Amino acid sequence: MSSNSEFALITKSKDLCTYILTVTQNSPKKFRFTLTSRIQNLSLDILQTIFKANEIRLSNNSLCRLEFQREALISLKMLSFICNLATEQKCILVKQFEHISSLIHDCQYLIFAWIKNDSKRKF
Repeated sequence: MSSNSEFALITKSKDLCTYILTVTQNSPKKFRFTLTSRIQNLSLDILQTIFKANEIRLSNNSLCRLEFQREALISLKMLSFICNLATEQKCILVKQFEHISSLIHDCQYLIFAWIKNDSKRKF
């Protein structure tokens, strides 16, 4: 469980990582080194990118922070695509994909809100 003071996006992206790691641990062997590992690595990369963006002070280097935020958005789109492909290949269940999609959507929404908030604070 996360603390109350933790950034909501980090909490949501941790939930995404945890769920993906849980869902993919029993994926078919023929997908473990292709789709499964790519899905797991992308989810961890997204969390790492969000941490990086969060560590950059807005006043110091807002363009660098925005780059990390955009990188996280791109990785979320890629994760969604690969999870969809994994569903088509019967590597993950449709119900699992729906939950992953919901978590991805939540993260995307929070990143867009974060970018909007940063742009208001910057000017």
